[in-house]
Amino acid sequence: MKKLGVLVFAIALMHSFNALAQYEANNWYFGNGAGISFSSGKAIAIKNGNLYTNEGCASISDNNGNLLFYTDGITVWDREHSPMLNGSGLNGGASSTQSALIVPEPGNLSVYYIFTVGEDAGYNGLSYTKVDMGTEDENSSDQFRNNKHFLAPDLKINKGKGKVTLKNERLLSQATEKLTAIKQSNGTDYWVISHKWNSNAYYVYPLTSHGIGKPVITRIGLFHGKTTGNKNSESIGYLKSSSDGKRLASAICYRMNNGIELFDFDNETGVLANAIKIPAEGYAYGLSFSPDNSKLYVSFLKGVNGIVQYNITDLESKTEEELANSGIGITANSEDYSFGALQSGPDGKIYVARVGSFLDVIENPNAEGAGCKYILNAIDLGNRYSTYGLPNIVTSSYEISIGNDTAVCNGPLELRAPTYADASYMWSTGETTQSINVTESGTYRVQIFNSLTQRLEIGIIGVSIVPPITVDLGPDISNCDKTYVLSAGIKGAKYLWSTGEITSEITVGKSGNYSVKVDKGGCVDKDDINLVLAGKTTVFTPLRDSVAYKGFNNTTFYYSVTDVVNYRLQIFNKGGKLKYESNDVTLNWTATTPKGREIKKGEYKWVVTYNSKCANNEEIRKEGILTLMEAKSGVTH
Repeated sequence: MKKLGVLVFAIALMHSFNALAQYEANNWYFGNGAGISFSSGKAIAIKNGNLYTNEGCASISDNNGNLLFYTDGITVWDREHSPMLNGSGLNGGASSTQSALIVPEPGNLSVYYIFTVGEDAGYNGLSYTKVDMGTEDENSSDQFRNNKHFLAPDLKINKGKGKVTLKNERLLSQATEKLTAIKQSNGTDYWVISHKWNSNAYYVYPLTSHGIGKPVITRIGLFHGKTTGNKNSESIGYLKSSSDGKRLASAICYRMNNGIELFDFDNETGVLANAIKIPAEGYAYGLSFSPDNSKLYVSFLKGVNGIVQYNITDLESKTEEELANSGIGITANSEDYSFGALQSGPDGKIYVARVGSFLDVIENPNAEGAGCKYILNAIDLGNRYSTYGLPNIVTSSYEISIGNDTAVCNGPLELRAPTYADASYMWSTGETTQSINVTESGTYRVQIFNSLTQRLEIGIIGVSIVPPITVDLGPDISNCDKTYVLSAGIKGAKYLWSTGEITSEITVGKSGNYSVKVDKGGCVDKDDINLVLAGKTTVFTPLRDSVAYKGFNNTTFYYSVTDVVNYRLQIFNKGGKLKYESNDVTLNWTATTPKGREIKKGEYKWVVTYNSKCANNEEIRKEGILTLMEAKSGVTH
């Protein structure tokens, strides 16, 4: 019975930015003494670095964008550009594609892991080293002091410049030069991902506050192993993740014409699935997803094009040939072995390592083809030199919180960025206002440049627009059964019944009125129902001996359950003569004959018979005496 309907619209929900924005990727050191800083909101060359390497490297800054340390996978330099205490001799390689990756320890702001992979799938393999930037307990146990990897702690670690406390712990004996990390679905922990050499196995290690767990191993895709020559050249090439953590891309550099693969990644389990190859001419090397994850950019050491853009929207429905045909050359490869790494910056642009004293930039990587605006020699590195590498960065380092993912009933939902003086805003919808109204489910991204602090802030939020719901328990019911199941009829919601139960269905055993309130994503509706559980047929009749007044119009004989058949009401006078008869229970008897004449006062016998389906069609008979009297003054009939 539809009586009470409540529909709640959640409109103009506000989300503010976390006061502590993350700027861990503000400072990059790479190549031969080269570097850039994003502290001003745009990339500016810096020339104070001491890192000299051919390929892989990594840098990390604190939450305020201040440099902490950087590494080529062999040596760790502190914020003053001096080798960190115990920071040499790591297991990376100067010519390893992704020699190093820095990942913060979940739940600890002062401890970092440096993961390293050696070059050419050598026996340095995949290892990790720990750096402590904070303080340690001077009462650390002898068990740790005597560990060959552990340095006796200081109260203040190297005046805040940190030191390596654990070094070269081996995880995988032989690995390719691929190394990346993805934040887990819980928003706190990480997956650290590499590939075993001479196999098709991806090793995915969980990193939590308890340390590094056992790897999730997925055997999928192309075999990475030695095929020709003396060098393990097929270990070369990048492994990158999409910013939403749902896809991985892999480049096997010297697998000519068949060296690019895409995978789905389960951020909850660490399992890879649905491998798909992208046939391409040349030696694929660098990789980067566009910020909206609709495009994949690939750089080639050798081939017709230096960089190719692939459209990876609706990936599930595309064949390998269609993916290959979606490739658009962004810039020609005028000189072999001149294009290197591709790396997304905190400003949403993709930076391109070129052998020389400049970096190229893809200004608008979400746009298709020439619309992405490739800029040659965009960043002048001064008298410093770029090689093939750029810092290997965990994508989530760029993100700050703009609130939890939100569901709203029927929309629209207002998303509002914080108010800054002279700030500029850019939403993924293309709007440049401080707030936007969204009417469709999706992931929304905003970039804010705060001119006061010269900081670029990036936030992402998922929005689900939930359609209104309608709860219908149906019409009021009379039923022979002793119990009855009531269902709210809407899956995946929150329920509250008048009985206090919170499941989608309840079983009731008593007659009465029942109601349920359903909430699905902020959409709320309510319904109630009147339920009669007979257990046996109930027919209401007067008391066996009753008094009534002529002209009364109340219902004297009726039934409440629809299982009654062959119903008959008979009225006899004192002499046994039939005065009234009816098979229609919807009629009220008002002391008249079937022709409408009034019946005289006196005693009358009534007889009701019927068959009950609830009692196996047994005939039931009821009878009694009804005395009719003249109505008296002041009597209400």
